[in-house]
Amino acid sequence: MQPINIICLALYLPIGLGLAALITQIIKRHGRVVLQGASPRKATEAAPALRMRAVGFFLLNAGNVVFTLGFGEWPVDAWQAVNFLCLKIGWVLLMLAVTFYYNVGKVEEACHEDTRYPGPPIYFPNP
Repeated sequence: MQPINIICLALYLPIGLGLAALITQIIKRHGRVVLQGASPRKATEAAPALRMRAVGFFLLNAGNVVFTLGFGEWPVDAWQAVNFLCLKIGWVLLMLAVTFYYNVGKVEEACHEDTRYPGPPIYFPNP
C-alpha cells in the first residue's frame, strides 16, 4: 500500500465517522427538545426510543463509511487523492442527509401522533 493511500485512509475514516457522530448528537439533543415541546409526557416516554433511533442512525452511517472504503480506485498521486476524498466524503454527507431527514420525519410524526384525525369510522354491513 502506498503512503498516499494510508494518508487518504487516515483522513477519510475520522472525518466520516466524526460527521456521523456529530449528526447523531444533533439528533439526540434536538429530538429531545422537539419532543418536550410537543408534550412533556411524550418526551419521557419517547426518550429511550429516541436514543435507540440515534444509535441506529450512527451504526447505519458508520457502516456506510466503512463499507464504501472498498469502492473506487485508490489514488496514486495528490490530485487523485483529493478527488478520492471528495467523492467519499460527499457520499457520506449525502447518506447522512438522507437518513437525517428520515429521522426528523419520524420524530415529527411521533410528536403529532395524538393530533391526527383518525378518519371516519368504517362500517361493514352484515352479510
